[in-house]
Amino acid sequence: MIEARAPVSRRRIAIKVYDRRDMARPQFEGMSEAWLLGARVARPLFCDDADGIVATAWAGDESMIEALSKNATAREVQIVAAGEWLADWHRRGAVGLRAFAPELLTDPLADLRAAGTLGPNCAAALAALDRRASALTGAPCDEVRVFGDFAAKNLILNPQGPVAIDRPRRMRGPAARDHARFLLDLAINLARSELSVGARDARLAEDARILLKAYGGSPDLAAQVSLHFDRLALHRFAVAQHRARSRALMTYLATAVDCIASGRPALDWGDVAM
Repeated sequence: MIEARAPVSRRRIAIKVYDRRDMARPQFEGMSEAWLLGARVARPLFCDDADGIVATAWAGDESMIEALSKNATAREVQIVAAGEWLADWHRRGAVGLRAFAPELLTDPLADLRAAGTLGPNCAAALAALDRRASALTGAPCDEVRVFGDFAAKNLILNPQGPVAIDRPRRMRGPAARDHARFLLDLAINLARSELSVGARDARLAEDARILLKAYGGSPDLAAQVSLHFDRLALHRFAVAQHRARSRALMTYLATAVDCIASGRPALDWGDVAM
């Protein structure tokens, strides 16, 4: 993201240049649609298809993940704001209530399974997740228009509340998917901190409870968030094994996969009271 100023008004704008130029138009159209729905997203200004450029109004100077990394005392306030933002978005794109079914979940390791590169621990973790998904069959499940990449790095702090700078996806799915994506972003950030493993796990569990309460969730939603979180963590670990990643991140993900494979959730909520 590049900061620029309009030549006449000197108004600050944000410019994003895409390596894949064909990604600019979907980004612009998605942001425009969300803006017209009244969602708190950065106001889209123009799109240059030829150069793969999207310009939006300047949303703020600091992302939520940057603020959380520097200021632990304001952590609860920021996560509450994220939960309220997500609740507002899901209300605008609500589809309805349905019974949870394993078919609602996509296979996080389909590509690796097809390529025959799925390790034994990942296979055991995936089997454990399938059993947990089956156990949740029939539970109430809110189907919404999922945001997709709902992460603290994509929320910019603003005096009026956080502003999203990424486009929402045009797909339906369980509300839990967006919660899990946000919490995995926090977990990865905590993995890179100097906190002990126990302190990191306790903070993530507290973050999860704060997010769910601000959203207005239920114990059923909490169980589904945990399942989606673990599937995302498993996918991130399987993919990261084939790429250069920080030791701290790989250690966290490997520990999470071991936990999942043993039948325990990597995201441990503790007591969830709504």
